[in-house]
Amino acid sequence: MHFSDIQISNYKSYRESTRLDLATGINIIVGKNNAGKTALLEALSLKFDANPHRTIEMVPFPSRRPKQESSVTVTFTVTKHELTDLLIAAQGDGEFSLPLPSLDSPLAKQLGIAYNNPTADTVFGDWFFSHDSYTFRVRREAYGKSPHENWYIDDDSYVSPHFTRNWESGGLSAYYGKFRVNPIEGTFSFLGFISVGGGAKNYEDFILRIARLLNRNIYRFHAERIASSPYHLGTGQTLASDASNLAEVLNLLQGNRAQLEEYNRLVREVLPEICQVNTRRMDDNKGEVIVWNDEKAISRNDLAFNLTESGSGVGQVLAILYVVLTAREPQVIILDEPQGFLHPGAARKLTEVLRHYTKDKHQLIIATHSPTVITASDPASVTMIRQEGTESTFEKIDIKEAAAQRKYLGEVGARLSDVFGYDRILWVEGETEERCFPMILRELGEERLMGTAILRVQHTGDFNRKDTKNVFEIYERLSQLEGGLVPPVVGFIFDRETRPERKQEDLKKRSRGRIHFTGKRMFENYLLNPSGITAVLKNSEATGITESDVVNWLEQNKTNSKYYKPLKIGSDVSWTENVDGALFLYDLFTQLTSSQVHFDKTTHSLMLTEWLLEHSREDLRELSDLLIQILSN
Repeated sequence: MHFSDIQISNYKSYRESTRLDLATGINIIVGKNNAGKTALLEALSLKFDANPHRTIEMVPFPSRRPKQESSVTVTFTVTKHELTDLLIAAQGDGEFSLPLPSLDSPLAKQLGIAYNNPTADTVFGDWFFSHDSYTFRVRREAYGKSPHENWYIDDDSYVSPHFTRNWESGGLSAYYGKFRVNPIEGTFSFLGFISVGGGAKNYEDFILRIARLLNRNIYRFHAERIASSPYHLGTGQTLASDASNLAEVLNLLQGNRAQLEEYNRLVREVLPEICQVNTRRMDDNKGEVIVWNDEKAISRNDLAFNLTESGSGVGQVLAILYVVLTAREPQVIILDEPQGFLHPGAARKLTEVLRHYTKDKHQLIIATHSPTVITASDPASVTMIRQEGTESTFEKIDIKEAAAQRKYLGEVGARLSDVFGYDRILWVEGETEERCFPMILRELGEERLMGTAILRVQHTGDFNRKDTKNVFEIYERLSQLEGGLVPPVVGFIFDRETRPERKQEDLKKRSRGRIHFTGKRMFENYLLNPSGITAVLKNSEATGITESDVVNWLEQNKTNSKYYKPLKIGSDVSWTENVDGALFLYDLFTQLTSSQVHFDKTTHSLMLTEWLLEHSREDLRELSDLLIQILSN
């Protein structure tokens, strides 16, 4: 079984949602906190109480009560075998009703169905049950605070094989065929042709009985500890939706040695620290789940640990793997933030296992904030849930476009985890700027960094080539691909280097104003503070260095043409702007410390930035203003 789509009405943050299409395989749901992901998963589980959408528009006065029913309309597909099993489970009085097609429809004429045809039910039933799969649409409504609920079918409930339900003119009667399913042979027999008066749209046909059993094939796993208290060891092989009978089903699994070994292999693949999982029988025919962390101790039950002594994620993994390995029928498996109960490595391994075992069988719906889970799942669909005002909305992300974005990220040396969840990207010169610019913004910027990812470009030299336009396209395509996972580019900040004014203006024009250059030659030029350099040298175990030593070295070398090539030596006023700051600092560190300490751009630039932010903030004010200007735009 799998869901084809879902539509939510008047439930929590959903006032009247659009129809969300779901694929077979793995479906990823992403979105910020409180965007509506959990409400969607609750709706998909088909276990929800009425919780009306509340806004000032819906409830303008405290005395005004909102509409008290919440509803979910789902379209689901089952195979003929699954349909037969569901009908057997819903047998009840043993008889079901199947509405006949409209008597004036092409299908009725094709099958020879007429009101006075005594074999109409058999002819139509043989046609209907000859199909390999069936798609139905049903609506579940919950009312008030009571557990009361109702299932409904509409005129379009029979999606495939499609036919128009037969409502007689005026809606005063409807025609049905009655049938019975043989629970042993799985065959159908037809009992007669009936007409039900009174506009019998609420006459219960077999879809409603099936709908009430859908949650038998739905598992929703929460990011919380699974109950693992001793459980009665009965004969149930189906895991309860809350996994409370995990001990019971694992105890029965021990009777199938090959399947138990495969189960433990999967557990070890996801959680390598666990050697084996089993059950231990207790008094009163109860049992508990136990795990071994030491392979040498597997023969000793007394050295095993109870599941309650393990992390909360262990029980979740054991339950999920049991379902995907042993389920006889395709299941809808819903995971709510799996990274919430597993570390990233285990979350990736679990996702990879699920991807393998759900292929062509189970349908997975995973709500996640984790780029690791997204990339490991190779999803069939990705949906972004956004909060627009007071309402949650669905935004379908094109899988091909998302794959292209991951490819472009790889080309610029970034990963999805670097950008996922941010509102925008600011690309900068290198690793030093990637680490230091956020610090400068936090300390000096009036514009907060919240929502902005600051990332280094892979090869800044590419922007000097003749095909600069093509290079820009790589970066811009990351955010311009419609419906992607990567946020838009807010701009680029590069070192001015020795680019002439004309070259800078040309690059700005090609980038449509997105490229910005530092006022000084490079970031290191802002760090040429004698007191700061002295403090960093002392923290780098350079003994005997005084601030006078640093000042004297600067005075002696600031006019050395070695540090200006290909520029001309500037005046005393502009030397800090035009000198090769990185080379300047490298030689200063090397010569003053007799090669004991060598300037490291990443380490020492970070230390100098921290010192300046604490003792001489104005040295970085120009950079702070540039960052604020870009982010404000």
